[in-house]
Amino acid sequence: MMKIHDITREISPGGAVYPGDTVPSFRTEVGTYRITRLVMSSHTGTHIDAPSHSIPGGGTVDEIPLEKVTGRVRVIDLAHVRGAITPADLSGRAPGQGAILLKTWYSSEPGFLAEYPHILPETADFIVTEGIHCIGVDTPSVEVFGGDGSVHRKLLGNGVAVIEFLDLSGVPEGDYLMAALPLRLKGLDGSPARVVLFEGCGGVEHMSPVGDMFEHRSSGRGRGRGRGRGVEHTVSLKRCLNNFPNTPVRTTGVRTPFQRKV
Repeated sequence: MMKIHDITREISPGGAVYPGDTVPSFRTEVGTYRITRLVMSSHTGTHIDAPSHSIPGGGTVDEIPLEKVTGRVRVIDLAHVRGAITPADLSGRAPGQGAILLKTWYSSEPGFLAEYPHILPETADFIVTEGIHCIGVDTPSVEVFGGDGSVHRKLLGNGVAVIEFLDLSGVPEGDYLMAALPLRLKGLDGSPARVVLFEGCGGVEHMSPVGDMFEHRSSGRGRGRGRGRGVEHTVSLKRCLNNFPNTPVRTTGVRTPFQRKV
């Protein structure tokens, strides 16, 4: 049976933000219809950074190719890391992965703590070199608190999508299908996003990293076809959707309070 993990943090009035960012507030007006005015920044809660967040003239959030933030993903458990995430922490743990999510102790932290786990510049170099196209973290930022922006610039400037402030507390290490969809906010530097993981989809381990949430065809051994090619096997989201009746939905939100560089 398939499970859906909601790894999005709750956005609520007065909720946790990076120091200096806009604290979210809601104001509801009731007339013929109930309408609520939201005041918050483009980097509130679980959100996706666009290149323009750190790079003048960089791409905006509405220009991020959705194939970068949908498809196969590996959750890597880094509960042992208390400070810097080094290349050694990732080496050998995500071979051939296009997208990775880093799970640390911070998933259980609803507020802001300055001593959150963070990616070093050399770790950002490693991620780019490994060909990873999407990195997600459960901390307020991929970069050390008060950092100079070099980690963001390295990742975003090399076409890596960055998702921040996830809640992975209820998700074991392993392979999943992910959908991380930002709002289509024209010309902006980022957007809150609803991020979910699909667990129990048959064939996810055989999918290619990019774009295969929707369809993947791989050549396997079997009866000959064409020039010695094996029978094609199709793995797609349809296989997951077949499991949707009576599917348990598991929510793991907060409890309370793209082009490459040329």
